[in-house]
Amino acid sequence: MYIHKGIGLAGPQVGVLKRIIIADIGEGLFTLINPEIIEKYGQERLEEGCLSLPSIQVAITRNYTTLVRGIDSEGKEIELEVNDLMSRVVQHEIDHLNGVLIIDYVSVVEKFLLTKKLETSIPGIFAAGDIRDKNFYQITTAVGDGSLAAVSAERYIENLDNLE
Repeated sequence: MYIHKGIGLAGPQVGVLKRIIIADIGEGLFTLINPEIIEKYGQERLEEGCLSLPSIQVAITRNYTTLVRGIDSEGKEIELEVNDLMSRVVQHEIDHLNGVLIIDYVSVVEKFLLTKKLETSIPGIFAAGDIRDKNFYQITTAVGDGSLAAVSAERYIENLDNLE
């Protein structure tokens, strides 16, 4: 995540098939396990990128404030309100846990064009078929090994038996 100037990752992006997200918007590493959005307020539309889809930018409307619940890195259940960029990152990473990519927010035609752009920027990234059939880890590996993010996520998993 840090190597590629990312600010968030979800477990599946680095081969950790657990409901865990990490984020760092410059205020230190934030970890949330089994995250659940309880309430959302306000909206704003901004361009987003994704480490799983390098060179792709999509304008997405997201909530400005999000009340989220989950388990922190020490195993405690927490509920907190996140705003602005952190709210956007939390929503983006929870999308990954639910199998949603930023290109799922665009039309079919735009999705096709973005997929072609991705194939041009990283030849051979897809063997065949729809982008949704591909494994996030393989995409991340094509860009960089993601080892720093994988270590960050895995160190919190070992003592948390209640992960989904």
